[in-house]
Amino acid sequence: MIRVWRQQEEQLMRAQKGKHNLRCPAPHWLELEDDIKTWVLDERNSGRSVSAKMIIHGAMRVAEQRGIQNFAGTEGWCYRFMKRKGLSMRTKTSIAQKMPADYEEKILEDFSGVEDDEEFSG
Repeated sequence: MIRVWRQQEEQLMRAQKGKHNLRCPAPHWLELEDDIKTWVLDERNSGRSVSAKMIIHGAMRVAEQRGIQNFAGTEGWCYRFMKRKGLSMRTKTSIAQKMPADYEEKILEDFSGVEDDEEFSG
């Protein structure tokens, strides 16, 4: 470990303090990742959810179109890609349960006896 630090001494001295420098190598397929990020954002803006498998299949398709031979498209790559690009797995909801018509009355009813209760008055 110290041997590696000595090899990187000059880079470490130039690095900004408090930053996560020299953690991992840069991605190999920048254009591919930019295309996939654009696709993911377009899908989400259209209201469709995007899974990790969909991202992997899309990346494999783009890699084939670009003639990239050594792209594996693993789940590990997918999650690192999402972290690099600031993406997360989320489910967009558009329909919520409706509140009952008399919900305000029920809430007031539930809390009406709280003030009189000896446990809560201290």
